[in-house]
Amino acid sequence: MQKIEFSVGAKAARLIGRENIADVDGALIELIKNAYDADASCVWIYFYMPFPDVPTMVDSLDRFVKNLSEDELKFVLDCYETEDDKLKKKASLSEAEEAQLRGILFAHNKIIVADNGCGMTADTVKSAWMHIGTSNKEYDIRSDKGRVKTGAKGIGRFALDKLSVKSVVYTKAKASETVVKWSMDWDQFASAKLINEVKAELEEQPDDYEQIVARVTAMKERTMLEEHDWATGTMIILSPVREAWSGRLFQKVNTNLKSINPIGSVDRFEVIVNNAFYPEYCYKTEKVAIDPKDYDYRILAQFDGQEILKIKLLRNEVNLSKRKITVEMYGASSTRQIEEFWSREAFQRDGYQKAAYDKERIIEKKIENIIPPDELEKARKIGPFTAEMYFLRNTNNEYDIMKRVTAGDRKRLLNQFSGVKLYRDDFKVRPYGDEGALYDWLGMGGRAQKSPASISHPSGAWRVQPYQMIGLVKIGREANPYLEDMANREGIALTDTYYIFVELLQECLKEFEFDRQYIYREYARWIKSIEEELSDYTEKVKQEAARREEERRKKQKEERDSGNKEKEPADNQSPDADENQENDFSEDEMFDTVYKMMQDSERELNSKQILQILSSSGIVLNTFFHEFNAINTQFHVRASQIRSRVRHILKGQEYTGIAAYNPYPWIDALEKTDRVTAAFLDVVMEGLKKESLKRQEISMQKVIRDILEKWSLLLEEKHIVIRPDIFAEKELDDRIQMAVVDMYIILNNFLLNAAWFLEREHNPKREIAFTLEESADMLYLYMENNGPCLDEKFKDNPDKIFEMGETSKKDAKTSTAGTGLGLWVVKETVERYNGVISVMDKKDGFGLRIAWKKPERRT
Repeated sequence: MQKIEFSVGAKAARLIGRENIADVDGALIELIKNAYDADASCVWIYFYMPFPDVPTMVDSLDRFVKNLSEDELKFVLDCYETEDDKLKKKASLSEAEEAQLRGILFAHNKIIVADNGCGMTADTVKSAWMHIGTSNKEYDIRSDKGRVKTGAKGIGRFALDKLSVKSVVYTKAKASETVVKWSMDWDQFASAKLINEVKAELEEQPDDYEQIVARVTAMKERTMLEEHDWATGTMIILSPVREAWSGRLFQKVNTNLKSINPIGSVDRFEVIVNNAFYPEYCYKTEKVAIDPKDYDYRILAQFDGQEILKIKLLRNEVNLSKRKITVEMYGASSTRQIEEFWSREAFQRDGYQKAAYDKERIIEKKIENIIPPDELEKARKIGPFTAEMYFLRNTNNEYDIMKRVTAGDRKRLLNQFSGVKLYRDDFKVRPYGDEGALYDWLGMGGRAQKSPASISHPSGAWRVQPYQMIGLVKIGREANPYLEDMANREGIALTDTYYIFVELLQECLKEFEFDRQYIYREYARWIKSIEEELSDYTEKVKQEAARREEERRKKQKEERDSGNKEKEPADNQSPDADENQENDFSEDEMFDTVYKMMQDSERELNSKQILQILSSSGIVLNTFFHEFNAINTQFHVRASQIRSRVRHILKGQEYTGIAAYNPYPWIDALEKTDRVTAAFLDVVMEGLKKESLKRQEISMQKVIRDILEKWSLLLEEKHIVIRPDIFAEKELDDRIQMAVVDMYIILNNFLLNAAWFLEREHNPKREIAFTLEESADMLYLYMENNGPCLDEKFKDNPDKIFEMGETSKKDAKTSTAGTGLGLWVVKETVERYNGVISVMDKKDGFGLRIAWKKPERRT
């Protein structure tokens, strides 16, 4: 059998170099990355670009005259024509003339990259630098300084082809007594067929590397030369520059360099950019540390690579020294001590007391509660990683309990370092967190778009925006081998492991978002309760509007009955309106508007109630699907009618035939089916009755008993019993203003959740209990079942169970089986009546506690 070899075409080098690297600034970063791997403490980048692009209009000939030869100047001027005392490039230029013009101008552009790293010997240049696809970094991953080398693919040197037509490299290693000069004309790849036809030039010179750098820099950076050791290193001269540059690209390079090493890094790596013709784009890296005054939240995350994601939240936003606040409403005001706010029930839970807001809160999450079971092994392939992210707001107009910030400083910090960067072994992985498509690689913008709720929204989940975050995520070549660069070095390969990695980071953001929203939700509720105390008269306005509307209708009826057709004052204007002509509207018009607004508000509330009860009914149907499916074909049969006909046939006598043909047991079964069906229809339809939608004074005991009686037969089908406590009469002041439909919403959703969990619990005695208690001014409803306890994922803060989309229902294939809407609907309904709902602290089973303030009894 004949064995044949592959041959590599010269075009392959262009594919992995010029055509593989997306942009010129990315190619430049590759060279800086090489300097970092070579243990450089300083990199000097010099842009000498009199012609970064071919100008369309020319105001002055100075640059042409100073930089071009006589023949070059003549050709260039022939390519332009005079227009309004300026030179304008001719539109009639051929493609060949355009290319020649570009070639002449770009030949005078030059980029120099010099570093003081370890350099290379001639042997290293021959064996490693000239060997495509192989790098000593692949097996020798740590530098002499202990840096983990960022490159391992052996193609980074082809960034030179992206940047220039010709490249010259001067390099000096400690073990070498000479400076090695390596020269390359990259256009050889265009004419050569095979890669071995392409040749570079190599020579050794008895020179001093520091002197070469000094000559090239022309001592422009004397401080740089004095502060760093330049005995060894590598200098690359790129000219002619291959592609056009612009102010945007110059700025993009500088922006990328600002965060080339992580915030707070102690490993000195200084980058200096000198731009000869555009000094506004000169740049020098600065050491940056984040001071506590600079951020509102710090989120530290650590994944152990196996089971636990640990999240540490340092809250720095709330002004704990605040003593009191003043609330104003309709000209009235009330000053309250802030301790009243901190004494609310929401802040009695561990981790949320006032004292805890000055400490770090630690949350440990098992990844099995985050990732679907069938992806856990992929999650463990990620390996350990850490993240450090900071949330910064730059306004002072949200809430009184927030610390005031220096908005200008925050804006500058966000502009300079915004975005969450990704670092592999302390060197930035482009382009994560940089300007462009992967600026928001954690999908914060998309999450906020899907859930645009404000920070104080009572039920919607607030989401952080990407421009409010700065930070870094650290991975490593050794620790995270499955998070590997793509071949073009433009990011990490988009594998399942990468997507789960992002999902774990999003889980950290989710914990932070919930934690931050927790206090401001409660603060908004507190302020609302104070405002309501200041606006009792609004109820009087409503009552007066309703009274006037009733009088107006009564008057119209009387006039119709008496046959009086006299025209009323225009637009319901009151008879004494002429006395007040300076007003834009009359008092009657004002009350008429109030009445219409009341009707609109009531219609909107009724619509919302109907949508919620319909949603609840749909969940009922889904939960009891198997029971109702079994009786569906018998639904139209009425047991009582069959029984009467059988009695008629038997002429009132008992059945005495074969036992297997006795019809009465079948009739009894059908009768039970009818009862269950009737109970189901009662539960589903009762809340939709018109009178159930109106807010009215109800007896809490009576309404709850009525609803539970309808449910009892349904629950019996699942062998669930409602304990009889609630059915016993109690001497309670249980009257409250509420729409009956809302009590259906609360109970339906609790009972549905209880039925789902109880059915999956191997418990011979499945019980649900309701208890109603009171204090002097509060009414308490306790709803409990003896099913499983609160899921572990909610133990750090049980209130998360009320968030939209949160669920602990699981099936065998996915991590969730529920919609996460039931308890969210319950919470929203409770808070509609200024109630407070919380998870009971139970060692066995699960329970909810609801507290409503009793209405004032007027005498």
